[in-house]
Amino acid sequence: MRKLAFVVILLASTAVASAGQMPPTDLKLTARLAPSASGTPARIVISFLNGSNHAVSFPRPFFWYCGERAGMLAIRSTFTPSDPNSQQNKMGRGCSEPSLFAGHVRPDIIEQTKNWVVLGPNESFDFEDSLSRGMILGDAGKYLLFVVYTAPELEAQDLQKLRENNISLPAPGKYASNLVTFEIPQKLIAGGRP
Repeated sequence: MRKLAFVVILLASTAVASAGQMPPTDLKLTARLAPSASGTPARIVISFLNGSNHAVSFPRPFFWYCGERAGMLAIRSTFTPSDPNSQQNKMGRGCSEPSLFAGHVRPDIIEQTKNWVVLGPNESFDFEDSLSRGMILGDAGKYLLFVVYTAPELEAQDLQKLRENNISLPAPGKYASNLVTFEIPQKLIAGGRP
């Protein structure tokens, strides 16, 4: 367990270091799990708390398997199987992104903000979705995860429009949540049930 915690802490510090700065403080992320009727973790809830003294706005997230990009919410996980012969990946990542505009023209940035989350100082927003959409779950064993949110990066002209309309993004960088640990006592079948 100590080795896994070290790996996850190392991953979290690497995520922050890759941002090239100290961890930003506008948002505070807290991750927790909501169990199903069977007791196995079924849903993840990520709370965004505005810890700044000004309002912040950002696109609403949703889960999607993808590479890490600005404006996305990523789950980093490690797994210690009960069965040493398990073929399940021992480390993984899943992520969410605010929107997909494949094949479509993006609306003007001010038009986009009409659907964004807006948090005043000390206000919070909860994002909830199926845990299995954000990470691989299957074999019995111990799982550790944390969530990293990478603040959106916009082009200079869009940032200027936001400033002119008094809309503030969270400070640039990566925001990491607390560590969450859980155990799956027996292998799950398709659909996430034991």
